[in-house]
Amino acid sequence: MTRRVRWIAALCLAASLPSGAGQAEENGLTPRMPALGQTSCFTSDVRTDRPVASVVLRLHTLTSWQDQPEHAYSVLMRLKGRQQAIWMGGNCRPDGEDMRCGIDCDGGEFHLAGEPGNARGFRLAVRDHARMQGGCDDERQRVILKGKDFPAPLTLRPAAATVCTAAERPVKEARNYVKAVMTAKPAKAR
Repeated sequence: MTRRVRWIAALCLAASLPSGAGQAEENGLTPRMPALGQTSCFTSDVRTDRPVASVVLRLHTLTSWQDQPEHAYSVLMRLKGRQQAIWMGGNCRPDGEDMRCGIDCDGGEFHLAGEPGNARGFRLAVRDHARMQGGCDDERQRVILKGKDFPAPLTLRPAAATVCTAAERPVKEARNYVKAVMTAKPAKAR
């Protein structure tokens, strides 16, 4: 009897799990993301006619605590009329045919979509808002971008790693994040 109850409980648990649970999520953008343990750099053209003048995005694929691929990001944006770039880091996850890149402490999100005609490029858009700095324990001046700051998605194209490194150099938080998250050696299997 006990064996039958355990078997039925296991079946109920399995039926309650979403389809594909325990497997890596994938979508049409997954092939554009860096391979496990690799980093890719992307940059936009400079636009002086928009609130967001340029973007530099670094993506790094690592293994999450659930042993599944996770895409860490570091994004720097230059805003019209502002001397220093603003920065934020976090994780991107598949969301339909896009990647949703969340910002911790309910800071909103930005989305990455495939760039038509470019098998490696992305289009970046903010639909509602994205708090780029000034949240949680971040003592920097708060900067919140709204969807209207992105009248059209920004096109991001692959760039050399040195482009990301040069953009991150003057922003201490970006350098520290990249060092801690994107260049750390993976833990050894036990």
